[in-house]
Amino acid sequence: DNSTMPHALVNNNNGTFTFKELDYTDRTCGDSDTNADPSFVGKKINNLTFYKNRLGIMSGENLVLTENASFFNFFQTTTTQVLDTDPIDIAASGTQVNTLKNSVGFNESLLLFSDTAQYKLDSAGDTISPTTAILNEVSSFEHDDSVQPVSAGKFAYFAQARNNNTAIREYFADDDTLTNDGLDITVSVQTLIPTNAFQIVSNTTEDTLVVLTSDTADSQTAPYTSGTAVAPTNADTMFVYKYFFDRGEKVQTAWAKWEFAGVKILGVKSLESFLYVMAAEGTNTKLFKIDLRNLKDTTLGHGVYLDLKTSVTGTYNATTDLTTFTSPYGARTGLIAVDRTNGANYTATNTTGSTYTIVGNHTSLFIGVPYSSVYRLSTQYIRENTGRGLVAITSGRYQIRNISFNFENSGFFQVEVTPNNRDKSTTIMNGYVIGTSGSIVGQPAINSGTLRVPVQCRNTEFVMDIKSDSHLPVYIADAEIEGYYHARSRRI
Repeated sequence: DNSTMPHALVNNNNGTFTFKELDYTDRTCGDSDTNADPSFVGKKINNLTFYKNRLGIMSGENLVLTENASFFNFFQTTTTQVLDTDPIDIAASGTQVNTLKNSVGFNESLLLFSDTAQYKLDSAGDTISPTTAILNEVSSFEHDDSVQPVSAGKFAYFAQARNNNTAIREYFADDDTLTNDGLDITVSVQTLIPTNAFQIVSNTTEDTLVVLTSDTADSQTAPYTSGTAVAPTNADTMFVYKYFFDRGEKVQTAWAKWEFAGVKILGVKSLESFLYVMAAEGTNTKLFKIDLRNLKDTTLGHGVYLDLKTSVTGTYNATTDLTTFTSPYGARTGLIAVDRTNGANYTATNTTGSTYTIVGNHTSLFIGVPYSSVYRLSTQYIRENTGRGLVAITSGRYQIRNISFNFENSGFFQVEVTPNNRDKSTTIMNGYVIGTSGSIVGQPAINSGTLRVPVQCRNTEFVMDIKSDSHLPVYIADAEIEGYYHARSRRI
């Protein structure tokens, strides 16, 4: 029945799409004994895949692949012999029932996921065919089937649902042991990603992985209600994993979260260096674009960091000493303007509708909404080399006097130290250095140097945050800690 089979969304190449039923090929030879129906007939179709020029259907424990290069034929074209191009219908074997839910291309093969195991589609011959196809269990990790796994280079990433949070595993083939393994890349941030994850997005151009979560299990399901303004809790956040490879080895990783106030993220697609975000804002559904590149403005020599950043041209009135510009976003709370010639920012006043004014003659502008950035230092420990890596020393007393941050080409940031049972202290770096040519009143100063922050606390009795709500760049190269350590005992 074509009405219950997978449908097609066809690009008409004129800005429109057509959603329609497909014409699946009927049995042209044999009967139900010599040319049997595919195993998914009468069962639920869990997912679709595509592998080596064949459309695949996952249903129950079976993977059913169409005839080679004939995406809508699930029957043999002859019953007198088995051809290499014939459809493939193969079951996942094991000691327990493993319903196949998802798949992803991995290590020149197809990796399939059940709730509790992973299977690799392999071939006993040079090509995959009905007589050579093998579906072997290669690992047994639990898998959240509501989140489609993604591949990134030689890795695959999939989600695991836990009681109150979501874990992400990085799946890889170990060349030394010839086995597959999956590392929990959220082990250091176990409570970061809440439950109800629904999408993982990979951008290999910028070495970035994004995880999306919903407010409830079905809040991202179409149709989307446009009659009321959205008030999201988790669906306004992207959980971002950045990694860096050097000579084939991953040498640096970091987790972060990006919050978009008043926005409910419905889905994300990755293309080149951009993320395209479909989101509900207010009572409307909008398409946003995020540039993952850290680009410098050619005129200013540094980046300008604003949400909804766009360039506009203002009109200056010498009589009122005001510059007027039109915002493409209408009336927008928190909108500021940045002079593209010197990087100075100005508060924009909304006069009527989409019209704004700023004081002074500034006709070449960036406009956008500032956002706050926070980096929290982990608890600092003295470490010793045990021969198997560095291990934190938790005995004794480690008293930190101050921490010096070496920064480069930065315009503004502040460091807040919050000790236990004491008042918070704030140290500010605004880029200005008295007596230097780069420090001009009314213009931002971009400088490099060292900011010394007093702490005067035990290492476990304070919290330190680096914060910025400026449009100017912040680059922290490294940090130096000054303190003393007292061991209460000595090893003999």
